[in-house]
Amino acid sequence: MKWYNMPKAVTDEEIRQRLEQYFIETLETGELPTVEAMCLALGYDRKTVWRWENGEEGSTPTRCHLIKKAKEFLATFDAHLVQEGKVNPTTYIFRAKNYFGMRDEVEHVITPNNPLGEMRDSVDIKRRLSEGVVDE
Repeated sequence: MKWYNMPKAVTDEEIRQRLEQYFIETLETGELPTVEAMCLALGYDRKTVWRWENGEEGSTPTRCHLIKKAKEFLATFDAHLVQEGKVNPTTYIFRAKNYFGMRDEVEHVITPNNPLGEMRDSVDIKRRLSEGVVDE
């Protein structure tokens, strides 16, 4: 209720101070910092904070940087917790995809290969094809 009852952090400096206060107090009390609670501590909903992070409505370059840095801290913290077995991996996967921009993605690079080599002249191609056919 502490964060819920606090006034909104309005200026970039107030947002910086509130983020610092949130992380220090949360870690000192042994609570797990989360995106949801961080937004609550700032006095805004997640959609507003997401817009700031993406440089949209209500954002400033400083505010955008502060939110990105705070979310990087959260992502790092979550990764350490899952490595130490303190957070279920499924929970971490959900949070990483929904809050930290991670994705399940495999990149495939397709390189076209011409089995006839680099020849482009139709006469040479016909000759090579006829030489490769076995007559019985």
